[in-house]
Amino acid sequence: MPLFGSKLELTSAASSSGTALADIEFIKGGFYTVAEYTSLADIPIARISDGQIVWVEDAEATYQASITQPDYVNTFSPSVSWSEFSGFGGGSGGGSGDITAVVAGDGLSGGAFSGNATLNVATGSGISIVSDTVTLDTGSTHFTNALAALNTAGIFKATGSVYATTNDLEISGSLVMDYDGSTDPFKIQSASIDTFKVTGEGVLQLISQSGTPSAVAGGIYFGSDGNFYFGS
Repeated sequence: MPLFGSKLELTSAASSSGTALADIEFIKGGFYTVAEYTSLADIPIARISDGQIVWVEDAEATYQASITQPDYVNTFSPSVSWSEFSGFGGGSGGGSGDITAVVAGDGLSGGAFSGNATLNVATGSGISIVSDTVTLDTGSTHFTNALAALNTAGIFKATGSVYATTNDLEISGSLVMDYDGSTDPFKIQSASIDTFKVTGEGVLQLISQSGTPSAVAGGIYFGSDGNFYFGS
């Protein structure tokens, strides 16, 4: 454990065991390395000093931080940007221009820190590249499974050529049915047998059943003998 006095130091036991006094990663302004250029964005800004340099393994170059303080009008927290550091005798880029690297951002792969750089679209599930064009892979399981999920979502589900539901429905507002030209725009069935319907011409039709129903006050029944019966 460290002792606090005029300076920070390890106990003799900790020193002899090879214990590190501190990890450079957690010291603000410390010089340390990251594996990839994109990892620079993962360094907490609280551990970065203005002008601090970091070695980037995949770029084989050092990058220097520039801290921009908030103006408390448009920004309210400091931000950091990185540029290749040439104070050790020049960067590792091959040219003398401003661009020293092409780095793949979100959704891209590839890039280079010297020579020719190529960026590729990093295709995800359901996406493919055909003749240099990003396309939707409609044959992928990601796409077909998504359609299947949509088909099973909601109240109504596709059943053959129609959408059906076994849920109880309750309507608190008005109900409007748009006739689409089918033979029976509205009908009620019992055990797959029509009991009542409205024809495409707007005719209300009562269907005669195989048996005589129980009389109901105010009810109307069309008998198999061709007569109408009224319940009282």
